[in-house]
Amino acid sequence: MQVPFYLSAFNTTDYAVQHSLGIQEAARQLRYNWFNTLLKTEAYSYVLTAHHANDNVETVLMHLFRGSGIKGLRGMLPKQGQVLRPLLHASRAQIEAYAAQLQLSWVEDSSNATDHYTRNLVRHKVVDAMIEVYPKAMENFNHSVHLLRQAAGVYSTTVETLLKKLVVIKAEEHHLPILLLKKMPEPEAILYEWLQPHGFLASQMAQAWQLLDAQSGTTLLSPTHRIIKHRAWIILAPLAPMQSQHLVINNFDSPILFQSQQLLGRFQTGNDTSILPNKNMAFFDA
Repeated sequence: MQVPFYLSAFNTTDYAVQHSLGIQEAARQLRYNWFNTLLKTEAYSYVLTAHHANDNVETVLMHLFRGSGIKGLRGMLPKQGQVLRPLLHASRAQIEAYAAQLQLSWVEDSSNATDHYTRNLVRHKVVDAMIEVYPKAMENFNHSVHLLRQAAGVYSTTVETLLKKLVVIKAEEHHLPILLLKKMPEPEAILYEWLQPHGFLASQMAQAWQLLDAQSGTTLLSPTHRIIKHRAWIILAPLAPMQSQHLVINNFDSPILFQSQQLLGRFQTGNDTSILPNKNMAFFDA
């Protein structure tokens, strides 16, 4: 067909370990980083992906099970920046039938057949069972996602407007007045939408809400930010940059530098875990 073909290989396992990611997420990040590079080097306008309706159902269900807000229930977007997903309207069965009709062959990813990955587990145990019980489940689900996407647009605009009125920005800190927040319609939803982009999980929202009535100085952390109760305010600020959190110890032949300090140690055998003489000493299983 004279269509340019691009190929790249990655050490996904190493990338996953270095960035504390699962294999599937690591592979996704590597793919999209490469796609973005191709957009620039080859002067393309868009990346088109082959995501279909079944993929979207799986995504929405996974977001729901993980505790997503309304944005997560929108599923994959047909257009997101320079990424287009033109097949979202079609189910996997429709695509396979179309390919068979035109006598097109395709390659099946061998990992699709296993339940090792969460998405595959949702696909085989949940989605397939859902379609068996409700034959029109895919069609109805896509219609619901379409409506949710529209509702999410209205919701996001409203929340963004309210947060602009509420939040006072001081350099890197964002200050939210507690009394004004509590007077807003659905204040817990507003608090969630304020915190969620900064790494706070849905499972932390109960703690975040309790922080409003906690003592001054009480804090709650995400991987990148913290919120602190300070009198009549909740203050959101980025965590101070930290040095590497991973330290590989092969031996103790010489002192090991760790966060500008020296780490000294020795290997010993036995089960002696008596009370340590000071707070700068610790036992670790080898």
